[in-house]
Amino acid sequence: MECPQSGDMNLGLDKGRDKGWDETARVRTSDLRSCFGFQTSSFGFPHVSGGYTLIEYLVYMAVFAVVLAVAFSAFYQYLGNFRDLARNSEDILQALDAGELWRADMRQAIGVPEIVNEEGLTAFEIPKTNGPVAYILTGRSIWRKEGEAPPRQLLVRVKESHLVQDRRERVTAWRWELELLTKKKGGRLKPLFTFQAVPLKNAL
Repeated sequence: MECPQSGDMNLGLDKGRDKGWDETARVRTSDLRSCFGFQTSSFGFPHVSGGYTLIEYLVYMAVFAVVLAVAFSAFYQYLGNFRDLARNSEDILQALDAGELWRADMRQAIGVPEIVNEEGLTAFEIPKTNGPVAYILTGRSIWRKEGEAPPRQLLVRVKESHLVQDRRERVTAWRWELELLTKKKGGRLKPLFTFQAVPLKNAL
């Protein structure tokens, strides 16, 4: 059906009045509704075509909620990994500093270092000219005590710490094997460190 123009509609109405509202000249209401984009529902109420139903809005909202949930999950996972990386980096730097300090003390030793076990604590004593230096392992921490000064904490979150005497052909070296705790189990990389040093007395 071709939609009537405004002039045609007036002409048809005028002809209808002259001929007693002839059916051939009458413009039906249903045809006008279809021309202007209106449709009639099963209950007789007109509605505009091309709109969105309530079900469609609910589906869109559900999809949007799922996308937001996935995005927030990825963000919090990234944030947790970033925090773990920052903490691991700090622990690695502290372990390297402690290892270099231990090697410096070993190079200044004037006697043979020894391992002492007292009251459930393990200490590694290094004799020096200004007094002995002790590296003490207690719980998950390593402390350093020099002379009469109060002990200073060097490392935290220590998993394993072993001091091994390495006898060689001319000198006797010491090896410090250190492992730190990790938050994630079964990680690909383990924070393992090995430091070696020779006391000054054996180096001469």
